[in-house]
Amino acid sequence: MRIKSLRDFLSGLLFMAVGVVFAVGAGARELGSLAQPGPGFFALGLALTLALLGLAVWFKSMTIETERGDPLDPMAWRALLGVVCAVAAFGWALPRWGAVGGVPLAAALVALAGSGARWREVALLALAALVASALIVGLGPSAALPWWPATRSG
Repeated sequence: MRIKSLRDFLSGLLFMAVGVVFAVGAGARELGSLAQPGPGFFALGLALTLALLGLAVWFKSMTIETERGDPLDPMAWRALLGVVCAVAAFGWALPRWGAVGGVPLAAALVALAGSGARWREVALLALAALVASALIVGLGPSAALPWWPATRSG
């Protein structure tokens, strides 16, 4: 069998791999039953759906001819690394600085990953991201994110 679309072939493999990894992670949680689903039930369903979608895309890449074989476009390394660094920085900053520090840091890193970012625009984006996350997630005591830096005792 010959690969007829390199882009779809690699996308399908990526979707299948991510789906399998998340299915394994979801399977480690309690699944429950159809009547009373556990915390891993929905995650497992999404992971298997992603893996099946990947299988369909992969199968399409092997069966349907495309123009010039759909070669891969050049990789946007700056954008990719900027987004990965923003996610890592958010995870690092959240327990230390809370969402007040983590959200603007992540937003600024993502904005700087693009070309032509100006500092004033980056600062406004970081502030807007903080306000939007406060409105969406909420600032109450039951908020999903710690908004303020953790206080260390001892």
